[in-house]
Amino acid sequence: MSWIKGNQIFDWQSFSHIAGYTHASVPFAVPQGDGNFLIYFAVRDEKGYSLPFCIRARVEDDKMSVIGDPIGPLMSLGKMGTFDDTGVLPTCIVNNDGEYWMYYIGWTPQSTVPYQLSIGLAISKDGIHFERYSEAPLMSKSLGEAYFLTAPYVIKNVNEWVMYYVSCTGWHMLEGRKEPQYSVKKATSKDGINWRKEDKLLLEYDEVSEAFGRPSIVGLPSGELVLFFCYRKLLGYRNDSKTGYRITHAVWDESEQKWLKRYDESMPLGPPGSWDELMACYGHVFEYLGSYWLLYNGNDFGKAGFGYAQWKP
Repeated sequence: MSWIKGNQIFDWQSFSHIAGYTHASVPFAVPQGDGNFLIYFAVRDEKGYSLPFCIRARVEDDKMSVIGDPIGPLMSLGKMGTFDDTGVLPTCIVNNDGEYWMYYIGWTPQSTVPYQLSIGLAISKDGIHFERYSEAPLMSKSLGEAYFLTAPYVIKNVNEWVMYYVSCTGWHMLEGRKEPQYSVKKATSKDGINWRKEDKLLLEYDEVSEAFGRPSIVGLPSGELVLFFCYRKLLGYRNDSKTGYRITHAVWDESEQKWLKRYDESMPLGPPGSWDELMACYGHVFEYLGSYWLLYNGNDFGKAGFGYAQWKP
């Protein structure tokens, strides 16, 4: 298994005629037919609040490129005091009977820790104009999950919906800074709205990784499931490539009934001075014409924009 690195394809510096925005975090692609895609991502406005945007993109001759200007915001922030009043970060879209069901991260600040994250839903007819399903989150902290839930990746199967998401297991005061620790969990639903959580971490912490983020999953022609994720240490991950975010995958082992992490097959970081020399994070993997494409963020959690790579099983 190997990675073929592509290019950085989005950076706000290329759109200097559009003022007031930074970052392009948690990108993901939705097919539009004939090699055309909409890539969705979260930007930050002048107040630092996150809003959903998208941009048209095309895959041609084994390369990916964006087309035209970014479109957005696709929806507004929530009402004051609600779970998404300072941030709406889209992380996946499901086609449900012709509608775009966008699952997103709702962000709101806290006093004892920096933020609280929950999972929301917005719905659109055209993929551009979204209305939130509810002013309350679909999933938030509850019995068994006392901290936050974030980064949903949802699949609609014939008989049930499945969500892979990130669950915070605690905050730690380290070198004067409050740092969250989190891993990946799973939930199921009959309708995409009411979810039943499975109280089990899919990826256990170890000596390599102390936090796992942004899951996405693909099925291979062999029937094997592959779970992609990013991982990091609790300290030094903001500006040190040795402890910062990397992207890799895990494979399901039926005999052991667990996901086996493949750290030795992590996507390489970029060379010194590049947009992804310090980290590669918040990846989304999707299949197109038999190839597996990754959209991901580089340095500074999306401030450097996003790029792509291909994964070869």
